[in-house]
Amino acid sequence: YSFMLSRNGPITIHRDFDNARAPIRLFLKDMGLIEELASELGTPIPSGEQALKIFQEAEQQGMVEMDIAAIVTLLEKQADTQ
Repeated sequence: YSFMLSRNGPITIHRDFDNARAPIRLFLKDMGLIEELASELGTPIPSGEQALKIFQEAEQQGMVEMDIAAIVTLLEKQADTQ
């Protein structure tokens, strides 16, 4: 059982990104804090940096109030599978 899959699967399938229970802006805030702490500790977080980049791209595209599941649309564009 995966909570994230059971939560994000229906949102992704139905493209219900506007009814955000977990908006992208919150993820950006949290990732910013994590990145700051990792920097202070001198600990690299390469996966976190990659995740942050895609969420920053979402921010640039005005998606900050959309649910985090909306990131799938950016990944689809990158993979050219829209």
